[in-house]
Amino acid sequence: MFAIVEIICSVSKNDIINEINEIQRRHDASEKLERNILNKIPLDNRNLFTRDERVLQSHEKHLDDWDNIIKTNALLSERVPETSCMLRGEDHRKKIEYFQALDSLKTEEERFGKR
Repeated sequence: MFAIVEIICSVSKNDIINEINEIQRRHDASEKLERNILNKIPLDNRNLFTRDERVLQSHEKHLDDWDNIIKTNALLSERVPETSCMLRGEDHRKKIEYFQALDSLKTEEERFGKR
């Protein structure tokens, strides 16, 4: 354990910053190369490659929209946003999914007893 502490202490702050900057530069270059490759691919194939990314972006946008709706409704009703019935419904759905997942892990004997 002391060897790890000595190694960490021997690296200067500037070396770490330089390493972080180098990693960021390589990451940016990799993204630029990926964009260039995608731009050379025909549009129909490009859409296949970027589909997951677009789906995630759309999902995040919908989550942001729901958060804004919840906050607006909470302000209009003079309540705390955490007490929203939409959030309680979401929590209940997560709880039900959790119990269903646990139930599916049980054997039939554990679920229904001996027959």
